[in-house]
Amino acid sequence: MRHAARVAPLIALFALLSVTGVTTAAETRTECGAYVDYLAPDPGTATPGSITFGFNGTPEVIAADAILSPATQAALPNLQGGAPTGLAVTTDAGEITALDFVASCTVTGAVALVPDAFGPGQDGYFVDDRIAAPLAVLTGNAGLTTLFTVPAANGKSLSLTFDIDVASGIPGSFTATTSAAGAVTLLGPDILVDGAMVGDAPLLGEVIDPASGALLTQAAAAGLTVQVGIAGLGSIPVLGGPVTVTIALSVTINATTPPATPTPAPLPNTSAPNATSSPATAVIFLGFGGLLFLLVVGLSQRRC
Repeated sequence: MRHAARVAPLIALFALLSVTGVTTAAETRTECGAYVDYLAPDPGTATPGSITFGFNGTPEVIAADAILSPATQAALPNLQGGAPTGLAVTTDAGEITALDFVASCTVTGAVALVPDAFGPGQDGYFVDDRIAAPLAVLTGNAGLTTLFTVPAANGKSLSLTFDIDVASGIPGSFTATTSAAGAVTLLGPDILVDGAMVGDAPLLGEVIDPASGALLTQAAAAGLTVQVGIAGLGSIPVLGGPVTVTIALSVTINATTPPATPTPAPLPNTSAPNATSSPATAVIFLGFGGLLFLLVVGLSQRRC
C-alpha cells in the first residue's frame, strides 16, 4: 500500500507533463514571395491580426501579443500584394507569435499563365502562387520574358532567390534558374537575332550568346535534341523603374544512341583432320561401299 501511494503522484505528474508538452512547442519557418490581407495585431486592445501568404492562401492569425520587429511593423502594411519579400514566421498553438524579415528567401515552382489576372485583357504569369509577373512588365524585357515564358511553355519549374533588405523588406536583387529541353528549330537565318525554339519553348535572340548559338545551330542541322540550362541575375531598382536581368545559357547536345552491333554466329569448325568418324557416318560409308561392290559385280556378270 505504501509503494502504491508513492507511485500514484509520479504517474499523475508524468501525465500532466505529457499533456502540457504537446501544446507549447514553437516553430519557425520562412515564407517567401507576396502576401495579402495583412491586418496588424493590437496588443493594447488584445485584438489579433492576420496575414495571408500567397495570393490565394489561407489566412493565418497573428496573436495580439505577437513580437513584430520594428521593420515589419513599419513595412508590412505597405508591401502587401507588391514586391516579394521574405519573412521568418514563428508559430505556437496555431497562431503567429513573431514576424521578422530575412536576408534571403527562395520561391520554386511551376509557372502558369493566368488570363485576365490583373483585369480584363491583362494576363500574367504566376510562380507557385507567390510571384506575379504581368505581361505588361515583361514586354520589351528579354531577360524577364525568358525566365517566365520558357518554363511555362515546356512545363519546367522556375527557382527565384531574392536578396532582401531586412530594414525595409524590399528585394534588391535576385538569381533565377530554369531550363528547356527538346529539338531545336531556328526561327530565322541569324539565331542571335531571330532566336530559336527548344521543344515548345522560345529562346529570344537577345539572350543567346555566340557559343550557345553555335551549339543550337549544330543541333538543329543534325536533328539532335538539347538540354539548355538558363541562369538569370536580376537587379530591382529601389526607387522603381525596369528590372534588369542578365541571362546565361548552358547548352548540351544529346548524342544519339548508337545502334547495337550484331554479334556474328560462330562458324562451323571444318578443320578437324584427326576427328574420329561417328558410328552414323561409318554406316553411311559402309552402305555406299556395299552398293558400289554390288554394282561392280553385276557389271562383271553381264560381260561374262
